[in-house]
Amino acid sequence: MDQRLIERLENSGYVMSGNRYRRANEARAPREGQAITAEEKRQMLLKNDEERRKKEAQIVADFREMLSKKK
Repeated sequence: MDQRLIERLENSGYVMSGNRYRRANEARAPREGQAITAEEKRQMLLKNDEERRKKEAQIVADFREMLSKKK
């Protein structure tokens, strides 16, 4: 098999045995290389905390509404 035939087969959807792992590793490498700075981490934690507080407030509001309807 020559390289052109292999490329045509791969483009049509076939996966050659050695290429599957190489491609998976190529896709994984950039994600692993990304580092989260302290500021980004702090912002993510603040955002998660705010979302959690909103969910809790909604749950409490739903319970209060449910209790007021039962009276």
